[in-house]
Amino acid sequence: MRYLLAFAAVIFLSLAPLLRLSAQTTPAAKKSGVEVPPAVDAAARKVVGAINTGKADGFFALLDATMRGVLPAEKAPEFIKGIREAKGKITRAKPLQAGPQNAIYLLTAERGEWQLSLTVDDAGLIAGLLITEPKSSSTVATSHIPLSLPFKGGWSVFWGGDNLKVNYHVDDNWQRRAADLLITGSNGKSFKTDGKLNHDYFCYGQEIIAVADGKVVAAIDGVPDNLPGAMDPYIIIGNAVIIEHDPKLYSAYCHLQRGTVAVKLDQIVKKGDLLGLCGNSGNSSEPHLHFQLHDGPDIGSALGVEPIFNNVSVTRGGKQQTIAKYRFLKGDVISAK
Repeated sequence: MRYLLAFAAVIFLSLAPLLRLSAQTTPAAKKSGVEVPPAVDAAARKVVGAINTGKADGFFALLDATMRGVLPAEKAPEFIKGIREAKGKITRAKPLQAGPQNAIYLLTAERGEWQLSLTVDDAGLIAGLLITEPKSSSTVATSHIPLSLPFKGGWSVFWGGDNLKVNYHVDDNWQRRAADLLITGSNGKSFKTDGKLNHDYFCYGQEIIAVADGKVVAAIDGVPDNLPGAMDPYIIIGNAVIIEHDPKLYSAYCHLQRGTVAVKLDQIVKKGDLLGLCGNSGNSSEPHLHFQLHDGPDIGSALGVEPIFNNVSVTRGGKQQTIAKYRFLKGDVISAK
């Protein structure tokens, strides 16, 4: 199983699987008006039960192998205890959004609320877990300056769009219109042979460029690239560049290849300038570019902004077209016109 992970400001770690689960919804989930796949709903109920009972062993048993590596058994009790002590027992879990293999719930506790985002694998084990303060319901702003794509040539939108089914980023305020981008071959795969090495991936080493003029406010290099299938949860964004375009618009380019970041802090860049090469650093399990816009310098409190690109060539559903004002959508193959 392959995973793509973009960064998030979380109590715990959020993973997003490439595989999908086809399932009917449970009657209980339908009552809320949101159709949640039964495997996801079952996992959510077990998480709530673990929090309320404090049974960390049972919670640890819900995690898949990757998640167990991130949250070892000896740390599970502290995690469960911290959630319960902060706001008390969970008294209600209301589904807000759902996708084929994930869902977002509003958890009502004795002394407040949480938002739970949950992803399961094909076996029903938890492959991603995110517990935060409830998200803002504010309208998502759109970019207000001309933008070009952050790469050359044709790339595929693996995650992108305005709902959970096409973009798992939407449940986190500061990356709610982010996209994960890669290159696929004629067979639809992102790698040439077996995908065991980074150099086997079509996008690895490709140039990443600035989408608009601005000033570099962060330039991170030196984070090792992961082997495909492995992830680094400690330096989440990996090698990255963040550019300020104006006080209300910043762009972020993440998971770049080690040693390739081509700009420095406070450097002025122009649209199309080279920022670095696509890599697989940070919390990423295969080479790809995580791109996003947000509205402030402090990522923890910033809100994601939806990027709109000028004159993009788009192949969607096997048909090619030119879109004058393009917004990311999962499944599109896009290039500059």
